[in-house]
Amino acid sequence: MTALLKMHHIAGPTKIQTERQNSVYEGMTFVVGNTTFRSRLAKKTPKKKGYFTALWEHPHEKNQAYSLSGYPDKLMITVLDGKQKGQFVFPSSVLVANGIIKTETTAGKMAFRVYPPWVQDLNPTASRTQNWQTPYFLDLSEPLKQTETLEKFYFQ
Repeated sequence: MTALLKMHHIAGPTKIQTERQNSVYEGMTFVVGNTTFRSRLAKKTPKKKGYFTALWEHPHEKNQAYSLSGYPDKLMITVLDGKQKGQFVFPSSVLVANGIIKTETTAGKMAFRVYPPWVQDLNPTASRTQNWQTPYFLDLSEPLKQTETLEKFYFQ
């Protein structure tokens, strides 16, 4: 990642702001170059497959899903599970298309599950979710050798 940042003449993340309402999931926003990110840590739960994360705001003392207006360019969700680790990097357009971000026609979601490719034997609904999520997953369990892959996930 360091080489990629240097290639783009970027020192590192800036404008880092923690999101207290999502602190359990290490919620924050930041900027890398010209790209804005919202970040979350997903957590493994004992009874359901996949990893859970929260994604809500608290304006006017009322919890609600984030709306598209002013939403960062990308949502980064980090999964850490023993030797398995990776990141989902979803463009905001994909979150809208899948009903995660609130729009004029959809309520959005305040929390949802992510399913890395190593999660197997899913029910049909979870399997459909995994299918749309997989193209946005970067497996970090092994060292990466292709800066093109990083470029695609973080800067395109």
